[in-house]
Amino acid sequence: MGTPGGSSTLTTCATEPLTLIVVCSTNKALFVRNKPNKFTNVTDALTSLVDTNTLQTVALFQGGFLNFFWDYDNNGNKLLQLRFYLN
Repeated sequence: MGTPGGSSTLTTCATEPLTLIVVCSTNKALFVRNKPNKFTNVTDALTSLVDTNTLQTVALFQGGFLNFFWDYDNNGNKLLQLRFYLN
């Protein structure tokens, strides 16, 4: 939605429980506004975190990290629409 050409990035982050350091994934979800609207499956990028120290993928609801959140970087997108579906 919005003017074509805008983009935004969502990055999954979490707190490492032993050091209480915030760690952000190296796997980012990039959204680019195209015309016509096109949906992209970014489930893996938004529901897991690639640990920068071990380069292992950690699922969002798996143990090992606390306080997951998404870091949102907006570059011209007025509105980002996310859809969640049950498998």
